Amino acid sequence: MKQKSYSVVALITVMLISILPCSRGGDAIAVTYDGNGNITSAATEYSSTKADGKDYMTAQVAADKTLVAAKSRLAFREGLLHSSDLTGYFAFAIGADDQGHVSAKVGYGKTQEDADKNALKKLTDEGAKNKQAIQIRYFSFGAN
Repeated sequence: MKQKSYSVVALITVMLISILPCSRGGDAIAVTYDGNGNITSAATEYSSTKADGKDYMTAQVAADKTLVAAKSRLAFREGLLHSSDLTGYFAFAIGADDQGHVSAKVGYGKTQEDADKNALKKLTDEGAKNKQAIQIRYFSFGAN
């Protein structure tokens, strides 16, 4: 199982974060926040092999592992940002609206380029069109 942790951005205000329910297999992203609601880091877990491989996990296991990793950072609070059972490419992106409120989104696609575009489109659609940046990219095997 691959685990990567990235410092996302310290001292940015999170206005809106999509929280998706856990499902059957694949991947998850958890984020940590400071006392002001700013994202301080992100942790990912994903299946780097198919369902019969040694590095496969369900979405619930991935979610649990990312939350454990987030809690170990002694942040003010942590939360599950994304979990899925899809096979494909994913991109975790952040962006800000005109008032400086920051959003985080996860995009999915059959190619990494599609996943990147999907995450950035989600940010743009909700008005977070400034300072957009892809923070994490990965491929995960899901239940499909």
